[in-house]
Amino acid sequence: MNSPPIKVLLIEDDAECADAMREMLSQEKSPSFEVECAKKLQTGLERFSKGGLDVVLLDLNLPDSQGLDTLVKVQPQAKDIPIIVITGQADETLALEALRKGAQEYLVKGEVHGKMLSRVIRYAMERMRAEEWVKAEKAQAEHLAQELDRVVKQLKETQEEMLRRENVLATGELAAAVAHEIRNPLSIISMSVQYLQSKFDSKDPRREFSEAIIRKVQKLDVVTKRLISYGRHRELRLIRRNLKRCLDRSLSLIKIRCKSQRIAIVRRYSPKVPLVVVDEEMLDEVFTNLLTNAVEAMPKGGKLTLETAYDPERNEAIVHISDTGKGILPKHRAQLFKPFFSTKKEDGGTGLGLAISNRIIADHGGTVTVESHLSGAQRGTTFAMRLPVKGPHLAPPSSPLLKEASEGHGKQGKSAPNPQVESYSAAAHH
Repeated sequence: MNSPPIKVLLIEDDAECADAMREMLSQEKSPSFEVECAKKLQTGLERFSKGGLDVVLLDLNLPDSQGLDTLVKVQPQAKDIPIIVITGQADETLALEALRKGAQEYLVKGEVHGKMLSRVIRYAMERMRAEEWVKAEKAQAEHLAQELDRVVKQLKETQEEMLRRENVLATGELAAAVAHEIRNPLSIISMSVQYLQSKFDSKDPRREFSEAIIRKVQKLDVVTKRLISYGRHRELRLIRRNLKRCLDRSLSLIKIRCKSQRIAIVRRYSPKVPLVVVDEEMLDEVFTNLLTNAVEAMPKGGKLTLETAYDPERNEAIVHISDTGKGILPKHRAQLFKPFFSTKKEDGGTGLGLAISNRIIADHGGTVTVESHLSGAQRGTTFAMRLPVKGPHLAPPSSPLLKEASEGHGKQGKSAPNPQVESYSAAAHH
């Protein structure tokens, strides 16, 4: 079976030279050639729009274009077609430059015969196919490399998350065990001091010391209770909930304080966030803790921003709680979620609030990250939480709790509120 003819576009203004090359190629039968001629560059460029060409034979010196500029003008139209330069100049420098600019071959008129021209054309076409194959393989290899990098990164993140959760669990169990061991002696100390205090006269100077001991014991009791809370595995009571309602409920607890500190509250709730399967009580604890921290970071006023968003690719709800406070030092950021680490110990901080919040979000299958800036327009801190919409273990759709919550969400109305701003600034009081 004969292969289809090779279709050649010859752009050559010398009629004698064009006839000679057409005659050379007409002698070839396997494969055969079909030659179209164009005497001007513009005519040749117009021919490309019709398609169906296999190779271009190009003279560099034409009535409407001269030198390598001719090759440069043809290339955009012949991206997948090999270009063979045929010119009367036996200039090695020009030949090399033409090859660098994309020509497959450089031939000198008068040194070309039929068999040679046919072979050069076929070789040029094969080289072009090989180059295209290499480009495609390279592109595929780069895509695979990127995909591999993505998978490796994902595996690394998964491994780090698993190690983090194991560490949290181990630390929590140890903390709870220690707390249990401490609570009994604390109770005995507290009762003993209270008994001794009852024996002191109201003006006895020892009462001052006994009261100081009682206050310290009470503080230790609070710490041990939080330790037990941190270490204890609490069964999640999952229910589908609207994050907007959860945030607003926690926000209501600090509104009066925001007003007294002249903190503006900005809410940006995305209407695209679906109901999220969470333990409502635990999530309230997280939001309240983060909002309280944000307010405490702005004693002289500022802006508190609450935002929600939805990541459909990962099917996760995103919550941002941001303040415009003084920010967190870089050396402290890596330790924020470690038990007992606190930048507010002089104010009575136990260093367990963020550790407990982090564990609660981790128990939900989510993550907490922090971004903070000490100066500039972005000064302040943002805590970002990601929560899987389906929760760590999705309760059955027929669950009465889930059904009730879903129906409650539907009664809120179809349209979501626009971003709301409540400004507690100096101007608001005048």
